[in-house]
Amino acid sequence: MTTSEYEQRIAQFYLNLGYSIEFTKKSYDYGIDIIAANSKQKIGIQAKMYNNGRQVNYQEIMYTFAGKALYGCDCGILLTSGTLMKDAKTVADKLNIAFKEKFVPDLSLLEEIKSGSAENSLLNEIWTKLIIPLKGQEILTKTHKKGNFIVEVNENYLERISSNNKKSKIKYEVFEVIISRFLENKSITRNEINQNYRNLVSSVIFSILSTFPYVAYNDEQKMLILNKEKFLKSLMAGNFY
Repeated sequence: MTTSEYEQRIAQFYLNLGYSIEFTKKSYDYGIDIIAANSKQKIGIQAKMYNNGRQVNYQEIMYTFAGKALYGCDCGILLTSGTLMKDAKTVADKLNIAFKEKFVPDLSLLEEIKSGSAENSLLNEIWTKLIIPLKGQEILTKTHKKGNFIVEVNENYLERISSNNKKSKIKYEVFEVIISRFLENKSITRNEINQNYRNLVSSVIFSILSTFPYVAYNDEQKMLILNKEKFLKSLMAGNFY
């Protein structure tokens, strides 16, 4: 992939998320390659297509910081297919410049998700990005009582220790069925979970789903409500946790 192709892919990624896109001049761009804007924010983006282990240095972060100000952006971000040097990360933190390493957006998946296909790929994204990171965490119930400790999450199952200190495993296929229903209906109750899997796991699954971004709890109906559009955008952009 060339530098130009990388920039085009990033631009298309933000277009798919609902932003308008403007490319800066190829020469003397003042550290910003792409400007992405919507009704809420204007983002100055520097794109670095780096191969063969090449790393971004602190100067590129400083250019992004300066370019953000020169173009009147609300925030700046450096996106790279490579990684950042340690001092570059330090400078980014000091200057409040966001960055993503090894970033090559999967446009085909995003387009398929928007068209309502690629369900298996979407479920894998959810499992990888939202459920596997729960390993080693305690998931509280909706009433903030001590809930379940997640011992292990792998490609086949989630293992938890319940509040009464019992250990059990929940297969990936169970989550697959329940999450698919949640995405389709944009809401789910514990009773609906029990209808799909009667093995006293509705509490932990319900609590795990409640940790997802753009999921709200309706106390009156005892139901989780999903803002699907915002959830999918958040999932693909990595804006969670």
